[in-house]
Amino acid sequence: MNSALTKVSLTGKDAKKVINYALERSFPIEDLREVNSEFVFYTSEKNALKIKKLCLKYECSCEIPCKKDTPAILKIVSRHPGFFTGLVISAICAYVFSGMILSIRIDNNSIKVRNDILGVLSEKGIGIGSYTDELEPVKLERELKAKVPGISWAGISAQGSTLIIDTINNVPIPESDSKRLPCNVVALHDCVIDDVQVYNGDLNVSIGSGVRAGDIIISGVRNEEISTGKDKKPKKVKKYLRADGKVFGTFEKTLELNLKYKDTQLIPTGNTQKVKYIDIFGAHIPLFIDRPEGEYSFNATTDQLTIFGFELPVAVTEVKYDEYNETEVTYSKDQLLEKTQQAISDYQNNFLKNYEIIDIKKIIKETKTGIKATVTFMARGEIGEQVDIFLNK
Repeated sequence: MNSALTKVSLTGKDAKKVINYALERSFPIEDLREVNSEFVFYTSEKNALKIKKLCLKYECSCEIPCKKDTPAILKIVSRHPGFFTGLVISAICAYVFSGMILSIRIDNNSIKVRNDILGVLSEKGIGIGSYTDELEPVKLERELKAKVPGISWAGISAQGSTLIIDTINNVPIPESDSKRLPCNVVALHDCVIDDVQVYNGDLNVSIGSGVRAGDIIISGVRNEEISTGKDKKPKKVKKYLRADGKVFGTFEKTLELNLKYKDTQLIPTGNTQKVKYIDIFGAHIPLFIDRPEGEYSFNATTDQLTIFGFELPVAVTEVKYDEYNETEVTYSKDQLLEKTQQAISDYQNNFLKNYEIIDIKKIIKETKTGIKATVTFMARGEIGEQVDIFLNK
């Protein structure tokens, strides 16, 4: 995923119309998906703002994460980036050669194991800023094996300013603590249930019945009666389970397109500008005064700095800006039909790629201003999703 793209989340009655608008105009959209009636995708910052403005005309809510710009460095420093960079690197080298730990690398795929190891290090007062000559590797390795569940061996070494901790697991580590929570299996789409395989929980529907998106298919809440007290009086209680199983169903999805003969298109001007940032301990410091003005797309590349084979917590990021103009273009009927087929294919690949397409019905009409199309997909596949039940304490 390109880090220069902006995440956009759409909800509401007309969210699909806004998506169709973007597809018709060939917006550069990536990773388009639908989760519980919420449409999530990535696009350029400019197109994200256009889509947010368009949502004001429809019954649609648009969420775009706020971006915080790092304040520009003082003008006098920006005029001498080489001198400034040299001072920073000199300071970092002083830390490196004095044996300070600037980063910790734990070679283990489990988040839980890594957090437990960091906890043991914290107890011993070891972290970023500690010195390698303060370490007692053999003693620390023994403590890690004794205090961190799931590992049978630990090895500690220092490579430059990086403390490396290698481990070997002795038992599988759960991927997420959320698997201990009770949950239901709910429907992702309005559909007809074709088949259900229940691994745990109680089936709420029958084969062949219709359900709405969000309906509980396999329940993780079970009502039971237990006998309590001296008189063994029955009492109703709720037992919470982690429902599990596979649910298969058949459902329909409808795509509506409205393509115009006259539209705007983004045309590159050929004007390219490059700017640089310096990254120090996670801080993103610009080595320029102003960003390029106008309409542009951009791409960033980062080079990590090293000295004598040691990786420093300093990097240089170069951002390339490619300018473009919005130009009005006129399409022929054949071109619009081709764009219609492409939009249908994009929708199918983004929304229905995990399902079997049983049938596609297309109604395509020519209007005075362009082409209107209504496409109905009949699809079949797994439509169940686990949704955690959060209990009030």
